[in-house]
Amino acid sequence: MADTDKGGEGFDVGSGCSLAGRPFVEIHWEDKGAQVSPENARELAANLLAAAASAEADAMLLAFFRRQSLPDGAWQMMVLEWRAGEGKKA
Repeated sequence: MADTDKGGEGFDVGSGCSLAGRPFVEIHWEDKGAQVSPENARELAANLLAAAASAEADAMLLAFFRRQSLPDGAWQMMVLEWRAGEGKKA
């Protein structure tokens, strides 16, 4: 495996090429690992970036709604409705 990059939090990634000449990306986390094609690695990277952005947006919304004078559970429902609407836009 070449070009290993320590990603922190126990994640490592690297690249290589099979004896048959097929490129691959290796992903290691905890005691697990996976070998995927470059195309699948790019898709995974895009999905991880989108999930990270969503998590940050959710945290911002939750922080905002928690500061409001809303009845118990109301802000959670508003976030769920907002997320459902976001899914319809895609």
